[in-house]
Amino acid sequence: MMLPFGAASTCPTTVRLAPTAQVWETLRSSLDGQTATVAITPDGRRIVSGSHDHRVRIWDLASGQLERTLKGHTDQVLSVAVTPDGSRIVSAGKDRTVRIWELASGRL
Repeated sequence: MMLPFGAASTCPTTVRLAPTAQVWETLRSSLDGQTATVAITPDGRRIVSGSHDHRVRIWDLASGQLERTLKGHTDQVLSVAVTPDGSRIVSAGKDRTVRIWELASGRL
């Protein structure tokens, strides 16, 4: 599996997921080269992204639709991870904070 996110000039228009070869539009205009980090939920249904605009976003993988935007960091989000049970998102920011969010509700 390869998800090469980066600067706007190198941001892909599709993400290919093996072994099903499912293709998902990455909403290039929405990501706008600001995405710094991504993680996929254990059930494979969502992508979580962290961005230079201080936000964490949850995307539906099948439809490519944005489900929720999480606001709380005061600087760039450098890393995101999803807990093994898929219930929480952990994000770390350049603001020197680590935040733990509930995936279902978006609450801290």
